[in-house]
Amino acid sequence: MSLKKISSEIELVTPEMARQWLSDNAHNRKINPNRVAELCQKIQEGFWREKGPAIEVTETGHLLNGQHRLTAIVQSATAVRLRVSRYKKL
Repeated sequence: MSLKKISSEIELVTPEMARQWLSDNAHNRKINPNRVAELCQKIQEGFWREKGPAIEVTETGHLLNGQHRLTAIVQSATAVRLRVSRYKKL
């Protein structure tokens, strides 16, 4: 699949957005519950930082990267700021 990046911005990612993107997450590795727990703890204790790799989604909402961070957002029920890169399929 060929992709072209069409945008990359810091966004407030809500649990609802995270849930939607995770619903189209068919080709990523298995979720590591320990990693998700670690991220949830950072979110809940206020140590979350918006640095690091972007959440990557296609223009249709197919998740390419970021499932652990998105799962932590859903489980912590907390919106956080993240870089989100959107791609268009060519």
